[in-house]
Amino acid sequence: MKNLAVVVGIGLAGLSQAVFFDMEPNGSLVGAQSLVRPLGIFSDVGLMSLAAGGDVDVLRVTLYAGESFTAVTTPTSDSQFSNPDTRIAILDFLGTPLVEDDDSGPGLGSLAQINIFQTGTYYIAVAGFDDPLFQGTSSVQGKYSLTVSAVPEPASLMALGLGALGLLRRRRAASA
Repeated sequence: MKNLAVVVGIGLAGLSQAVFFDMEPNGSLVGAQSLVRPLGIFSDVGLMSLAAGGDVDVLRVTLYAGESFTAVTTPTSDSQFSNPDTRIAILDFLGTPLVEDDDSGPGLGSLAQINIFQTGTYYIAVAGFDDPLFQGTSSVQGKYSLTVSAVPEPASLMALGLGALGLLRRRRAASA
């Protein structure tokens, strides 16, 4: 049982990948910044900003069928979490919005969550609240953090856990 706790602890330590940074230009599907992620559970935090002149941040990520994907913006330009006031969308591979939000995150941040039914490339678009089409027409500017996470559906997690447990039992039986 102690070995299982160590394996789970090591696995959980590897879930959070790293901090990523805003890499301009990233205002279109073609110029989208790529998020590299492992298969399975992951969570990353980006230090981002909306620049003057109608900035849009677009990030590309591969998502897998059966995952629940969440993206949250948290305004960091002031202590009330009100600047910048963001709008967020999760787009399919063609750029069609699947879900979008304004103000469901912390302060005037945004939160978008979606269950993924088809493995593929998806995009996260962030703009000022007054740019509903993500075309760079907002005057909103400021720094924000973007937190993204993907979690497999519970059945997949359970199968993964049972597989690890079976592997540990087999290893224990072989060493006895």
